[in-house]
Amino acid sequence: MKHLLVIDDSAIIRKIARRVGEADGLRVTEAESCAEAAQVCDQELPDVILLDRAIDGGQTVDFVAKLREAYGADHPKVIYCSIENDPIYMAMSMRHGVNDYLVKPFHLDVIREKLARALSA
Repeated sequence: MKHLLVIDDSAIIRKIARRVGEADGLRVTEAESCAEAAQVCDQELPDVILLDRAIDGGQTVDFVAKLREAYGADHPKVIYCSIENDPIYMAMSMRHGVNDYLVKPFHLDVIREKLARALSA
């Protein structure tokens, strides 16, 4: 069973992502911070991560960099979730190891499509 890690300080966002993931047959783990997420990754590396860009004072780029250093460029897939729709920021995020970008508020079908694409790559 594929594993989804949802990292967001919003319980509502985590709940929505959990419901989508579980409905699509994924095992879902939640974390409220990058530190908590790092512990999850150390125990069992997920297949895909939904990561809120704004948590931990915006230090999520550091989290992604550490992930890439420890586990490589291709796994796990990381989908950034943000309220910003800035193409320059999106490009910079991808240069730092993010695989895809999801703009909030998002539609459930968009989450499903992004997860499916990440898991099939």
